[in-house]
Amino acid sequence: MGKTRTLLELYGSLDKAVSQSDDPQVTAAVDQLLPGASANKGWYREIEQFFFGPQHAHTDPDPIAALTRLGQADQELKDYQKLRLLYAVAALARLHSVAPAPNVKPADMRNALIAALAQLRPKGSSAKRKDATSAALDGLVDHLATTSGRRAWTKITDDLAAKNAITDQVAQTPVCKTAVVTVGGVECVVIDTEFTSTTLSLNDVKAIADPRNWDEDYHDFFCNIKELKARPDGWGRFLETVGFCGEGDEPDVGKLVTQLKYFKSTPSATEANLDYDLDDPTPGLGDGQITVDRGFINMSAPDGDAAKPPVLVRTRKVAHITGLRPWAQARLVCVTGYGTSAMEFLLGAAARAAAHDPDFDPVPWDSPVTEEDTSEQADTAAAPPASHIAQTAVDVWVDSIEGVMARYSDVSEKWFAGTLNFTDLADYSADVGGVLLGAPWKFLQAMSQPSYPNKPN
Repeated sequence: MGKTRTLLELYGSLDKAVSQSDDPQVTAAVDQLLPGASANKGWYREIEQFFFGPQHAHTDPDPIAALTRLGQADQELKDYQKLRLLYAVAALARLHSVAPAPNVKPADMRNALIAALAQLRPKGSSAKRKDATSAALDGLVDHLATTSGRRAWTKITDDLAAKNAITDQVAQTPVCKTAVVTVGGVECVVIDTEFTSTTLSLNDVKAIADPRNWDEDYHDFFCNIKELKARPDGWGRFLETVGFCGEGDEPDVGKLVTQLKYFKSTPSATEANLDYDLDDPTPGLGDGQITVDRGFINMSAPDGDAAKPPVLVRTRKVAHITGLRPWAQARLVCVTGYGTSAMEFLLGAAARAAAHDPDFDPVPWDSPVTEEDTSEQADTAAAPPASHIAQTAVDVWVDSIEGVMARYSDVSEKWFAGTLNFTDLADYSADVGGVLLGAPWKFLQAMSQPSYPNKPN
């Protein structure tokens, strides 16, 4: 089983735990790091059957087997895989500290957790890493036992990095956060990311950001990108195939094929933006399983020099996969990296290109889209310079939502601590109502839209 699917199995074991137990300690332990997990049971089986079908679906996750496979992995895990492994290890360790799984020896679980966590250490052989990780695991469990929610996650990773249990790169990798919004009557998952690299420049990242590189940038889930003829309105087009790309002994089933359009713009010498959306008419050459897929990747040089670090990247992806509940979609995009892949394929691939990897020959940012397909009827006027006219609306609405989520986190932590009262709930309801009423409702639609330089026909 490949590493991506093995990571999914780890998280699936948490779904199994809340599905098979009515112990409130189990619910609280899993919800601590996966908020809402206990209210959305069965997502792991749903994803497995969706991608692999009844014959190949793995519906009984085994955390020890998954941890062992990752702990014995021949190839070093990538930073984003290490972050997902660490998060799963933390959740499993917390779970089994309060409610050990039946028919599982505590020593076996502990050894498996230590072996997997040892993969994250920056130095030393596998054996030495395992010996040095036991104390780090105990500290991780102790910290989670005295905190609520995942707001303390940054402190946890900073402490582990200071103890040389994980690299700084893993500590700085953001945790995947999702929300569900309705777009055109369809429930969609929204994933926003913001990250900075202090070792790469805007030019480094821009050099590999063209969508035609995505399958080379991040082949774990982007199986294939096929370039198509450009639209008459100046937008490029491509056919994207994503899924579990047959790593290891994976059966070659369960792919999502989507026809997309994209537009690259360079508003200034220190900015570069990429917008994408479903090509219209949809599904085109796609299979129609993804009915919403839009977003943007905005890159900038915050210090004013595109040739020197740092580089700041902001992304948004809005997606709906027919046949999966919103919660299952959220787990899928987080565990596989489908929603947060901008960080994986941008920074990882940019580092490869900057190091002049002979096996990597990316399409440059300034490479034009392919020859126009004049068979389509569309406005053929050239796209004007990018104005990102939707950005203000998006920023205002996101600020409003972030305020709501901050208040929600406060209420959640009081709930976990057992100090939530009716006054807190009343205050929370009033605050949320005031925030939402204060944000113009027209910004709701803007939240789900990429920041188009011009609206295509």
